[in-house]
Amino acid sequence: MKEKALIITHGGDSDGIISAAMLRHILLHSFELETVFVTYSIQEQVFNGISHRYDFPETEVFVLDLSLNDYLVEVGELGESIISRLARRAKSLTWVDHHSGTEKYKQLLESLGAEVIFDSRRCASKLIFDIWDFSNNYTYFHWLSSVAQNSDGLSTQSDEKIDLVGRDLYDIISFLLYEDNLEELRRLVNTLSTSSYWFGDGQYIEGIKNLLAQAKAEQKRLRPLLDQSLETIEIAGRKIMIGYGPGVLPDKEAIAEVMRGDRESADCYIIPFGTPINNALVLRPSKSNFPVRVFCMFMGGGGREYESGQAIGGFSFNFIFTEENFFQARQQVVDGLERFFK
Repeated sequence: MKEKALIITHGGDSDGIISAAMLRHILLHSFELETVFVTYSIQEQVFNGISHRYDFPETEVFVLDLSLNDYLVEVGELGESIISRLARRAKSLTWVDHHSGTEKYKQLLESLGAEVIFDSRRCASKLIFDIWDFSNNYTYFHWLSSVAQNSDGLSTQSDEKIDLVGRDLYDIISFLLYEDNLEELRRLVNTLSTSSYWFGDGQYIEGIKNLLAQAKAEQKRLRPLLDQSLETIEIAGRKIMIGYGPGVLPDKEAIAEVMRGDRESADCYIIPFGTPINNALVLRPSKSNFPVRVFCMFMGGGGREYESGQAIGGFSFNFIFTEENFFQARQQVVDGLERFFK
């Protein structure tokens, strides 16, 4: 009888999906596997539910590409935090990540008995590739981890084909998450975990092509909502561009496009992305000194800075929103900015 393993991964971007696929490749023959996809807006809810599962003491748990946030470490009414209960009840807990929130709580995780694999310069997929043994298909998984590394903006080299594959996967992942099609997302993880047949001779298999076409069509339909909502506000002498991001858009690409198209040269760009993401992405251009990482941590999230001078971060909302009630998310951002710069 196989032992049980649970992979809890970030369901909202390429690194989360690719790292889950790579770890699945490693564990599949030894474990009965389950994969759970998490976005930051439901992270607390999902982790809380998982930590109470009856079969948890028999399960090895792997958390991939997810920052540990303040809500998970707050002590609840029963005198225990969600993360301490998770670590206590699981057979083992391994946390693989590169975000600032995990760095902040690394010692806490280790004190709870978790193994923390962390490097701010390597995405979760690259960390998995560097630590586990992929000698049976080294070339493919090296390439796949490079797709994730590049997609997360952590690569020091540029490759046109890797760029394209990363963007396409990101489009598909965002679309499947938006459609709440978790079964298809699991199939994508399974496909990526096997071999490069899905991208043979530089061409996608038919199933991937169809998903990509659907994703592109839905993005094209909803992208005007972002463009039409953009506005520039000024707080504490800083120009900040803000707008509503439909949840089907790949968030990092969408906010980068907003920055590239800005003729007013804002100091910072903040795009709250609606359901199912319910997360604000914050981007700073290289010429600005806007404190992205500190501001996002102030808002309960985190961020990172690049050698180019750019910085990116994010934080979650505790409510679900679409374009119809975006004003609530916008107001929360504005209130947060005013409190931060007060």
